[in-house]
Amino acid sequence: MRRTKDEGYQFIRFILTWTIVVHHVLTTSDAQGIRAPFLLHLIFFRLSGRFGQLAVSMFFMLSGALLWRNHPEREDPLPFWKHRFLKMLVPLWICTVPFLLIETVRDPELLRSGYLRGTLLFNLLGMDMVPFVLWVTYPYHLCGEWFTSVILALYLLYPLLRRGFAEKRTRAVFCICIFSLCAVNLKIGFLTENDWFSYSRGLFFFLAGMLFEEYRDRLADRKVTAALAGCFLAIFVFFGRSFLGSGRLPNVVSALCAFPVLYRLPGMLKKFFALPFVRKAVDGTCDLNYLIYLTHHYLIELLMPVLLPEKPGTALFYLFTAGICALIFGYSALIAVPVNAALKRCLTPGRKAAA
Repeated sequence: MRRTKDEGYQFIRFILTWTIVVHHVLTTSDAQGIRAPFLLHLIFFRLSGRFGQLAVSMFFMLSGALLWRNHPEREDPLPFWKHRFLKMLVPLWICTVPFLLIETVRDPELLRSGYLRGTLLFNLLGMDMVPFVLWVTYPYHLCGEWFTSVILALYLLYPLLRRGFAEKRTRAVFCICIFSLCAVNLKIGFLTENDWFSYSRGLFFFLAGMLFEEYRDRLADRKVTAALAGCFLAIFVFFGRSFLGSGRLPNVVSALCAFPVLYRLPGMLKKFFALPFVRKAVDGTCDLNYLIYLTHHYLIELLMPVLLPEKPGTALFYLFTAGICALIFGYSALIAVPVNAALKRCLTPGRKAAA
């Protein structure tokens, strides 16, 4: 049974979406030799995995929390898988088409490329991590990231995860086993070339999200969130790069601390979040967040070298960042029209029979 939207989860989705966009503005500026403002660099590139990776971890938590919230009971896995996979893959296919057309205009020889022809299918099937794991080769892609591959694997596993998690007598043992798997993978990478871009990382935070939803009332308590906020700030200030000998641990702990804090903020600032423009910004972003995820990186890489000089001033860089965010939002709203129409055709039950 699907419940009404939760303001805390909506706000988390809003913050994480634009954090990842700004993160990729900064990584793209680095890759293209364009100088970014020092303060923005300082904030976003701490915590070892950077704020973008912090947001990705929390997106896995958000997925786990919402699935456990909306699908706690056993159900036929086939309709569940069909619905989830179509909602992930159909937008990916539609968003890829215009970008691929642009790239063929920019490079007429592109479609003859062995790299594209040999790997694009992995991306279109949401399997980007497969060639990365097997051959240390990331597939040709214009939309989406490695996250798609991991979240689809988690959707496949969810009926099993739900079964193990729902049994309260064995829940603690089940969770300890999963968390131990990820802890080992932080030191010894397996099923991936990079321990940070891994299935086990997604599984760890996905299960953490399920735990948060199950014990949300306790974890979102005022005193608990105040302590977690203090822990996050302490790690950010004092352990930006290393914590207990691990380069990843600051980011892991920070994600676990930040999630309940962000969840509680709308309840603490009710008047602010009730403002019409704030509500529209949050709800609009949440409605389009998957399309923003699919399209933002390509648009940033396409337009940044055209619109920014090698050494832009601080004001110009911030102006570009705001402008590209607005453009990404607008393009996502535009592409949402054919995406929603296609999803309606695919997901409406009995449509073929009626026809």
